[in-house]
Amino acid sequence: YPLLKNFIAFLEKSFNLIYENKTKLSLMIHLACALERVLLNDTLVYTDSLNPLDRLYFKVLKEGRLIFKKALSLELPDDEIYYIIDILKEYQKSDTIKNSLENDL
Repeated sequence: YPLLKNFIAFLEKSFNLIYENKTKLSLMIHLACALERVLLNDTLVYTDSLNPLDRLYFKVLKEGRLIFKKALSLELPDDEIYYIIDILKEYQKSDTIKNSLENDL
């Protein structure tokens, strides 16, 4: 659980967002299942095409997956990252962008 929270905190900081609980829960469930799939050598295969604008998401998520590699010696494959991008984009409109004035308080 702490690793999942650390990963989400990393994403929030990287994207300057505060994710709502529903987004955090979706991410945690997907990540826990994805890590289990890595252990079982049965990861998902992503079949949709990525938007070129998703490169920022991909870059940040590749960096964030090091949290799991360092702690568990497990690496999330790119296909699992693409599914995480889909989750983030699905909830993007409802999550809150941090106001720069709030950060100064």
